[in-house]
Amino acid sequence: MGAGEHDGGSAVFDRGRLRARAQRAARPSRGRAALVDPRRIGLDDARELRRLPARGPDAEAGRDRRNAARALRARRRGRQGAGVQQRPDAGARARLPARPRGQHGRLRHRAQGEPRRPRTAVRLSGPRRRELPTAYAGHAGGRPAAGRLETRDPDEVATPGKDVLVHSELAPAPGSTTIDVALKIWRYDAETGEKELKRYEVEAPDWVTLLDVLDLIKDKQDGTLAYRKSCRMMICGSCGMRMDGAAVLACKTRMYDIAKSGHVPVISPMGNLPVRKDLVVDMDPFWSKIRAMKPWLDPGYEEPAEKERIVSQQQMNVIHKEALCIMCGCCVSECNSMESDPEFFGPAALAKGMRFVGDARDQADVARLNDYNAEHGIWDCTRCYFCNERCPKGVDPRDAIAKLGAESIKQGVDHDMGAKHAKWFVTSAKTTGWLRETELVPKTQGVVSAIKQTKFALGLARRGKVPPPVPPHVAARVDESRKLYNLVKEQGRDGALGIVQGEHALGRIEFAEQAGVKTSDPEVRPGVEPPHAEG
Repeated sequence: MGAGEHDGGSAVFDRGRLRARAQRAARPSRGRAALVDPRRIGLDDARELRRLPARGPDAEAGRDRRNAARALRARRRGRQGAGVQQRPDAGARARLPARPRGQHGRLRHRAQGEPRRPRTAVRLSGPRRRELPTAYAGHAGGRPAAGRLETRDPDEVATPGKDVLVHSELAPAPGSTTIDVALKIWRYDAETGEKELKRYEVEAPDWVTLLDVLDLIKDKQDGTLAYRKSCRMMICGSCGMRMDGAAVLACKTRMYDIAKSGHVPVISPMGNLPVRKDLVVDMDPFWSKIRAMKPWLDPGYEEPAEKERIVSQQQMNVIHKEALCIMCGCCVSECNSMESDPEFFGPAALAKGMRFVGDARDQADVARLNDYNAEHGIWDCTRCYFCNERCPKGVDPRDAIAKLGAESIKQGVDHDMGAKHAKWFVTSAKTTGWLRETELVPKTQGVVSAIKQTKFALGLARRGKVPPPVPPHVAARVDESRKLYNLVKEQGRDGALGIVQGEHALGRIEFAEQAGVKTSDPEVRPGVEPPHAEG
C-alpha cells in the first residue's frame, strides 16, 4: 500500500519497508499486461481509500480497545444532564472527521491501514466533547450515523459576573427606588396542626407586588415558606391568598402604597378550603365542584354538521364575563354560604355553569339547570356580593348566579323553593305593586308546610309582626311595572338575557358617573342601547 503525503515519523513502518512492498506489487502478472504503472495505482488507491466512511468506532487509531469515556463531571459541564445516554464506543472526538495523524496503530483487531473518514482542515485542539450521540432513527447496534460538522468546540468559558449572567436578586429599575416592606404571615403545618404568625422585613424595589415580596422572603430569609405561583401575570390564578382577611391575587397586589403608609398586612391562606401548608390550600374540593358542572359543550349531536356553525358576537356577549374566569378561587374564599354549608356549589362553579348554559352552541341547558337547581345549588346563595367584590377579573359570580336563576324560571325549572319564592315576588309586584307577605309562605313552601308553621305565625301576630292578609290598596302607578313586564316578554329579554342587558346599562351609568361629564345619569330604556358618556 502506498504511503500518503501526510505520513510522518509517527507511522509504525519505515519508508524502506513501504517502498519494498510497492516494488513487489509492481511485478508483471502472468496474464494480460498491466495498463498503467502499478505503483501509481497504489498511490491513487491510498488517497481514495482515505475518503471512505469509517466502518467501526469513532476513536482514533490504536484506541479501539479502550473503555468508553465517562461523562464530564457536574462542575465542568454546562448543559449536560445527569442521565445522558452514552454511546457504545464513546471517543474523544465523537462524530468528527479524522484529524491529521498516523494511519497505522497497534492493538487493532482490523487490518492495518483501514482508512477513516476524510480529513478536514487542521483545527485547534479543544476540550473533550460532551458524550452525546447524534440523534438518528435506527438500531443502536447498526452502523453509526455520520455526525454533522460543527463550527466550533462547545467550550465552557467563564463569564465576567452579573453583567453577563442573569442575576437572581430583584434590582430596582432605572430611576426607581427601594422600599422597606414588612409582612406578617401565618405559618401552618397540617401534620402537627401548629400555627404561628411570623413577621418578615425585606428591602425591595418600589414596583414589587406581594408575590415579589414573598419570593424575596423565600430566597433570602426563610426557604421553608410555602405558597403557589406560576404565570406572575394574573392569568393562571395560582397565587390566590388573603391579605388582611380579603382574598387577592399576590401577583396583582402592589405593595408601594401599603409600605409607605407603614401598615403591616397579615397574609393568610384562602378560606373555605383545607390548608396544606402555610399559604397552600387543597384545591380538590374546588375542582370537584367544577367537574360537577360538566364544563364542556354538549351540542346535541354525535356527528358534526357539514358546515361550521357561526356564533354571533351578540350571542357570545351573554357569557363574556363568565368566560374571563381564571379559576383562582378568590370568590370561593369569601363565600358566606360556603362557610355555613360546605356542600354549596359555590360562586366559581356556578359561574362556570352559566358559561355553558348561556352558550348558544350548547343544547343541554335544561338538563344543566335541573342539576344546578338541586340541593346546595343556585338558590342557596345568600346574595352577599362578596364574590363580586373580591373577583380580580371582573367575572361577577353573583351576577352569573342571578342569570342562572332567571333562566331557570324562563325554562320552567322552578321545583326549588328559591325559584318559587322569586316567582311570587314578580307576581306580587305585577298585580298590586306590593309584596304580599301573608301569601309568601304558602306560595313558596306549600299549604301543608304553611299549616305546620301556624304556631310560629301566631307568635308573630301577637307581636305585631304579621301584615294584614289583604293589601290596603294597589300601589300608585303600578301600570308602569306591568308595562315593563310585558315589554320584556315581547322583546324576548326575559331569562338570563334580561340580566345581561341590566349589566350593560349599569356599566354605562357607572362610566358616566366616573367621567364626571354629566350632571344626570343617561336615560336607560328597555330594549334601547344606553347612550355613551359625553366627552
